[in-house]
Amino acid sequence: MKKKLSSLIVLTLLSVLLFTLPALADSKPASSNNMSDMDMSDNPSSEAAHGDSPPSEVTVTKGDKFQVSVQSDPEKPAPNKSVNIMITVKNQATGQPVLDASVNVDMMLMDSSSHSDMSGMSKDSETTLKGQAKLDSMEPGMYSITLTPTKQGEWNRDIHISSPTLGETTVTMPLTVTKSGPNWLLIGSVGGAIVLAGIFAQILKRK
Repeated sequence: MKKKLSSLIVLTLLSVLLFTLPALADSKPASSNNMSDMDMSDNPSSEAAHGDSPPSEVTVTKGDKFQVSVQSDPEKPAPNKSVNIMITVKNQATGQPVLDASVNVDMMLMDSSSHSDMSGMSKDSETTLKGQAKLDSMEPGMYSITLTPTKQGEWNRDIHISSPTLGETTVTMPLTVTKSGPNWLLIGSVGGAIVLAGIFAQILKRK
């Protein structure tokens, strides 16, 4: 009887442990995104705007005409998961939002093997995404577009901006696509269900 009681206690403790581990894993704080490796060599006056709430915003000044702010939500999407890219365009001299711009985004996976022949890449290639950002009512001068990267890796976003009043410019921003971690909640639930089944089996044997 004592052996059966001990086994029941052990199984119960294992069940509790398996159910609490997913909660602990999910409560782990997310690591901050390091923006220091961004490619802004053509723009010495680039600066990052750090906010308390995600997504973070990166502001780039292009010459004496454009000030472009780019946000991504989420900052590091998973493959085949949509990412919302928000681009705010302002007049660098006046600080006023630019409302007459045409904003197009070309997103490419930076992989030498897949980019060996850039001219032969089609618009629907898995490593190339294209689209036109639309004027968003969330903020004056903000243009937004939703794209879905298909593969893990480092992607480059070429943001082409054309304004009848200010001219044209291109801003390049990197985007890291990472695989999502294991679903600890699902794993813990399945494991806990198995342990509970074992406990019930022991109880039935006792009866």
